[in-house]
Amino acid sequence: MSTSPLTTYQRHHLAPTYDHHVGHLYPAMVRASQAHVVMLTEQGLIPAERGARLLRGLAVLRADTTPTPAYDGSFEDTYYLLEKRLAEACGIPTAELDVQLARSRNDLDAGVFRMLLRDQLLGVLDRVLATGRTALDRADRYADVVITGYTHRRPAQPTTIGHALAGYAEALAGEAAAYADVIDQLNVSPLGSCAFAGTDLDIAPARVAELLGFAGLVTNSYEAVAGADHLVRVGTLNA
Repeated sequence: MSTSPLTTYQRHHLAPTYDHHVGHLYPAMVRASQAHVVMLTEQGLIPAERGARLLRGLAVLRADTTPTPAYDGSFEDTYYLLEKRLAEACGIPTAELDVQLARSRNDLDAGVFRMLLRDQLLGVLDRVLATGRTALDRADRYADVVITGYTHRRPAQPTTIGHALAGYAEALAGEAAAYADVIDQLNVSPLGSCAFAGTDLDIAPARVAELLGFAGLVTNSYEAVAGADHLVRVGTLNA
């Protein structure tokens, strides 16, 4: 633990950023690191014994339910907290972790953001579909209940509650299709792109994608770490 007072930069930037993100990013980074180490071991890029040691340490971190520590200046951000804890769990110095071999925080962050956003949007899609099903059920139940339809704040035509609710259900179906489309767009893995131009090591990005439930890979490594079109689409959809 750091015994020095936090600098202005740490107090006003690093600490708030850490506090806001750590609860989301840390578990996802552990999962992504597990997949990465499996791939490195299978590809022969790290010895099997070292891979097994790292995976045992990552399993300890994944099973640990204690709250993440408050920011104290002894590490820079969530990623360095993961390194610190993993080294302790493995009983080795952080310099010997190998977990960052053929990986950058650029592609790790991009991958973790996609994992988290995918899970959140799947939850939203489930709720949209559930609401649509309820609207259709009520539309059928009240199909014969006549009400007055208004236009320009004036009584206009007779309709039914079922008719109106079916309209809401159709709108929700459109929303569900839009969410499903953006989920497909973001459900591709950027991992393996490293900083932005890949690596000459014989990695298997498709294996990492498979282990993390991605449907495929981002084709261009620069787009993988710098692209944000999927984030813009999510923001627009939720506006």
